[in-house]
Amino acid sequence: MNRSIVYIGAKPNFEKNHAGGQSTAAQGLIEYSQDNDIALTIIDSAQESFPVPTLSQRIKKAAGRFVKLVNTLRKKKIDKVIIFCSGGFSFYEKSALALVSVIFGVETLLFVRSGHFMTECSHSRAKRILAGLLLKIPHEVGAQGQSWKKFYQQLGVPSKKIVVVRNWLASHRCVTQ
Repeated sequence: MNRSIVYIGAKPNFEKNHAGGQSTAAQGLIEYSQDNDIALTIIDSAQESFPVPTLSQRIKKAAGRFVKLVNTLRKKKIDKVIIFCSGGFSFYEKSALALVSVIFGVETLLFVRSGHFMTECSHSRAKRILAGLLLKIPHEVGAQGQSWKKFYQQLGVPSKKIVVVRNWLASHRCVTQ
């Protein structure tokens, strides 16, 4: 294997879950890794929606992901950590995981994959300030397009840290006519 990457995000399971944006993007990342001889370690952060987990259940699962990431970074040579997150608790947890990766000296990309995050920030000055601070932790911040790039810049993220990665589809999901 040429490179070794840790992916933290929802592990796709199209039999059990619908093919939403994060799952589809994650599947594309998995297939890209397989096609390009990249060792991919997956730390699954999928959450059950029904019933909605309690805060203590979410914290317990987050602690498990934290331990798994630390153990992986201690035992393996990792070239990059790619983290997908949503808004709310997911953003705060994944920002902490990005900090761990940075502390270990591993290049880190945090990719917010939910428009709810923009809404949360627009409704709360405190969340905007906190988000701006936390988005400075990773080496790079993924943006799905120019509106995301502008949003991140308004939060104070330097342009050089913002990487525009448009939505993509896993190759087996592409439809041609």
